[in-house]
Amino acid sequence: MGVRLRRAAFLNLGFALAVLIYVILLFFLQISCPIKYLLKIECPTCGITRAWIYILRGDVLASLRMQPMALPLSCVVFLQINKGFFKEKAKTVTDILTVTVVVINFLIYLIR
Repeated sequence: MGVRLRRAAFLNLGFALAVLIYVILLFFLQISCPIKYLLKIECPTCGITRAWIYILRGDVLASLRMQPMALPLSCVVFLQINKGFFKEKAKTVTDILTVTVVVINFLIYLIR
């Protein structure tokens, strides 16, 4: 296995493990959002966990109402983790896409 492939596998496994630990902690602590719980404010990604729960249940419309940027934000996180496999031009496009999605998410946050 090449170094790039091992690195990507390690990053994807680490990300999946972090998500699993996050979900388990939320389940046992009965906290819907750690940022809202600790800081008493909603962050720009507020609702993304609940939106993904709706997506996994097959209720895409409820997911969009909860957090319309759940899928795009998750996709750019995945792309950024696996960016090592892309050629230089594709890395630039990935970075531009990531910034665009983050800016759109922040604008939606301001409008809400």
